[in-house]
Amino acid sequence: HLLVINHCGPQMITTFVNEFNADVSAVNNSGYRPIETCVLVDQEPFDCLSAFFTLSKAKTNLYKNSKLNKTLLQFAIEQGRSEAAKRVQTELNLRLWNCSILASTND
Repeated sequence: HLLVINHCGPQMITTFVNEFNADVSAVNNSGYRPIETCVLVDQEPFDCLSAFFTLSKAKTNLYKNSKLNKTLLQFAIEQGRSEAAKRVQTELNLRLWNCSILASTND
């Protein structure tokens, strides 16, 4: 959370998660994980948010916060972060597209 709030940059996020095993699912007092904090503070071109999407630990549970009972897209929209919501939507569409391509090549 501190890295994100202090605009550390995507390389620092990647390093802390991959090299130091930072927990991407840890929540703060507000129930926000680092990625929700990123939605709140990151600006165009959303480099830090994009860094979360490229992490090997970025599985489908990254897009749903069970403590808030909201998806990342819902959270971004409710917080009035429309540009971040567009970035999240683009990533979800890309992942869906990749899944459908993979499924069609396996048939």
